[in-house]
Amino acid sequence: MILINTVFSYVLFGVIIFYALEWAAVGSGFKVLIGGCFGLLLYIAIHFSKHKKIMSDMEELDDRQ
Repeated sequence: MILINTVFSYVLFGVIIFYALEWAAVGSGFKVLIGGCFGLLLYIAIHFSKHKKIMSDMEELDDRQ
């Protein structure tokens, strides 16, 4: 189950990082959109990485039995 506050924190983190790196006046809506997408992709990548590790640990446990 996806925790809303965790996803929100990653999206907010992405927005903050993008604002810190981008000093050009592109438009605030565009910055929030790009930063939010970056944070969401970061969350998805970490989520799948953790899920893959859990699955590999379960396979090792099955192999031992």
